[in-house]
Amino acid sequence: MKRQTYILAFLVFILMIFSLYPQVSYANAPQDVTLEYDSSAQTLAVTITHKSSFPGFHHIKTVEIKKNSAVISTTNYDTQPKESAIYLYL
Repeated sequence: MKRQTYILAFLVFILMIFSLYPQVSYANAPQDVTLEYDSSAQTLAVTITHKSSFPGFHHIKTVEIKKNSAVISTTNYDTQPKESAIYLYL
């Protein structure tokens, strides 16, 4: 009986960790990020490859653009295309 109690306590502990820190179990970095700057139009095209079976649930959350360590733009997203996305910044 004691062994079952320890196993149950361990499983509850693991469940608590996953419920308190869900980003640990779900987050992963994009597979590829490609930047292209068009100087004549002064636009930055950012292509992000991040494969996800559930793009409404598991997606790129924030894209932050920096120039010389200063944040120029921060954009938040709620969804993404299935595998890759191209974002344009002026």
